[in-house]
Amino acid sequence: MSTFELLRKQYSHETSIHENKNVTGTVYTPIAIAKKMVYLLLKNHVENSTCHKTFELNDFETVYIQNYLNELPSNDLMAQKLFDYFSVLKILDLSCGSGALLLAYLEFIDYLFILSKEKSIAKLKRILESHIFGVDVEPKAILSLNETLCAYSEQVGLANLKFNLYCLNSLLDDLPILLASFDLVIGNPPYIGEKNNLSWFKPVKETDFGKSYYEGKMDFFYFFIYKGYDYVKRNGSLCYLSSNYFFTADGAKKLRKFIKENFNMVKFLDFGEERVFPDKKLHACVYVLQKKNHHEPIKYGANLAPEKQFEMCDIYHDDGTMGFIVSDKTRHLLSTISREQLGTLGMYYDINQGIVSGADAQFVYMNSEIHKLPPELHQYLKPFYKNSDIDHYKIKSSYERQILYIDSADVNEALTKWLQPYKEKLSKRREVVNGIREWYMLTWPRSERIFTGEKIVVPQRAMSNRFAFVDFPFYASADVYFITANARSPYSLKILTQILNAELYKLWLSHKGKKKGNLLELYATPLKNLPLPRLSESMCDVLAETHGPDLSIDHLLKKSFNLK
Repeated sequence: MSTFELLRKQYSHETSIHENKNVTGTVYTPIAIAKKMVYLLLKNHVENSTCHKTFELNDFETVYIQNYLNELPSNDLMAQKLFDYFSVLKILDLSCGSGALLLAYLEFIDYLFILSKEKSIAKLKRILESHIFGVDVEPKAILSLNETLCAYSEQVGLANLKFNLYCLNSLLDDLPILLASFDLVIGNPPYIGEKNNLSWFKPVKETDFGKSYYEGKMDFFYFFIYKGYDYVKRNGSLCYLSSNYFFTADGAKKLRKFIKENFNMVKFLDFGEERVFPDKKLHACVYVLQKKNHHEPIKYGANLAPEKQFEMCDIYHDDGTMGFIVSDKTRHLLSTISREQLGTLGMYYDINQGIVSGADAQFVYMNSEIHKLPPELHQYLKPFYKNSDIDHYKIKSSYERQILYIDSADVNEALTKWLQPYKEKLSKRREVVNGIREWYMLTWPRSERIFTGEKIVVPQRAMSNRFAFVDFPFYASADVYFITANARSPYSLKILTQILNAELYKLWLSHKGKKKGNLLELYATPLKNLPLPRLSESMCDVLAETHGPDLSIDHLLKKSFNLK
């Protein structure tokens, strides 16, 4: 193994650079994934370039997939043509780390160089010195990449080269590179949510750039998509590896609008439940964004085989979310439901989140612990259920816990005495500091009527559409949502329970709702957007007499939505 290969392997994992990767959100790209990203990025450039080419797209695909990745014999002349074509492109990584993505690109260039008949060392030198750019905020990462590139340069007979590597903050610092000057931008930016990471967000939010693009509940990597846009040429391409959550996340509305208006998403590779990073669970995807050049998006399988070509309008949904629905039949069915619906669930029913205590250890007790509480506190105890207690149509079991439900400042002395040892901790909660709650109250108790009256309860995340009708006291935490009727509600909650548990609604939530991997996200936004059917009186009578699963319900609902 060469020094270049040894160094590349040595620095391939983030722990070789970052002592605490969880703080930085840094996860380095595995080499196999990096090679797939380079393929999709280069393929898109070949497809869309207006430059003269002496080869066809399938020539590039054959060389990259069959010859390079699968190590089958290659055509030397074709390798020369491809080397000449790619040798003029400029590539940038704004969060390069130790260089996994840039080195994957260089490895393919090196493969072409070795096979080329001319073996133009001058062109290779120009690529190394003038066409590969890396930026990272971590000094050790830049030093390691510089060391690896030096080893490669010496391996091919080039020495004392100066590389375009910069230890800077891509989002805050002025970079010594020209805007809109790169054919290719590639990256695996850090994944960091704003909660508990204000020190990362605050300095960016205070800049003009940050003020333009910040939105609440966003992920830090969104900033790198905006910044990448600034550096990619007109008709250039950007390829990122990230979480796929921004397709539907509430905190990515501005980002999706920006992508729709300024990019075309032309390639998409979703890894689903595949564990892309060995020691981090992330529902990852790779996507290629083409700047200002119309090209129909294509969804790829993990083996890089195209699965489906889409019309651009098909991936941008009416509710502002994005997604790829491969089946034409499913896409037509969902479109018909949207057109024929009475309205959305949020238009006709109230949807509320469960209780936020801010300190479960002080307010929530197992049934076996209740005897430890003073008798004067029993009046405040309420049955406290878990989201796993919720099944289709009904609650699975009786409650195992109870909560001190304190929603008023008017309490007895025994309660404040019981909680006194925790006063300092409870007083640090934001709502107490801001004067919204007394220190002994729940942070967000909600209106008690949603827990005591009739309601439908649903877990925040589930493998399927689990909606249960409950007509007894049912208190639960913020990972449970409560659907209650109001004066506008067209159907009883029992009828609505039958509707929401139908297979048709699982299909809707799987494609038009929000997901985290294979789990359905059943919180306020996707619930409010659920379509309601137009039910006749006779249909309502049928549903009112139905209890639990029944295949005829989906047939009835399809009829109500005019589905054939």
